Amino acid sequence: LLVYDISNKYTEDINYWSKYIREYLLSVEEKPIIYLLGNKSDLIEIDEFNIHDIFKNVKISINNHFIVSAKNGLNIVNMFNELMNDLKVKQDQK
Repeated sequence: LLVYDISNKYTEDINYWSKYIREYLLSVEEKPIIYLLGNKSDLIEIDEFNIHDIFKNVKISINNHFIVSAKNGLNIVNMFNELMNDLKVKQDQK
């Protein structure tokens, strides 16, 4: 899970961590499931958020993306349900 703060459009965390994830991906055969989570949706209006700005900086393959709020629980259950489904599919493919 790669989590970034959607209330801060100047966040550099996503660039920093995606760089290390890219390096890690070069060293492994089995690719991990990677979810991108935009947290703190409770602090902004969703129409203020530009997803394209985020994805242009992430240069790794993302399995899924969710806008969530840890504070009020928005999309947390949905995200974990999707993650569990992806993990099950991956396990069944082995």
